[in-house]
Amino acid sequence: MTTAAKLDLHNLTDLVEKLNEVGDDAAAVKKTHQKAARLVVKATRAETRSKSGDLKKSVRSGYKKDRAIVRMGSVKVPYTHAYLFGHKDRKQGGYMRPHPVPWIALTKVYDDVVKLYEKDIVDKVKDAIND
Repeated sequence: MTTAAKLDLHNLTDLVEKLNEVGDDAAAVKKTHQKAARLVVKATRAETRSKSGDLKKSVRSGYKKDRAIVRMGSVKVPYTHAYLFGHKDRKQGGYMRPHPVPWIALTKVYDDVVKLYEKDIVDKVKDAIND
């Protein structure tokens, strides 16, 4: 029984070493970040209310080696910040309620994004173990 425990501990140590090797290769996860951002962008465009469509068109995805990025707004759509976060009464009158569309969209596709990352991590671990 002690031998089996040592064997498991030895295998666990190897697994941890392999995971650390995989963790150093953050570039390998870039494609997963890109896919996750695209899922959220698609959901964000579906949730965005827009009269002219400029705000919907300004939603785009990006990624870095350690994160997925969803951006909204452009020079053509200067009201994006007010749309997302709202504003209080102004001299010219009126106020605007916030519409946190990207966060709402993320909650709708959250399970899909988690599954995407889980699948990618499991594949990376399997590859690392088999090497």
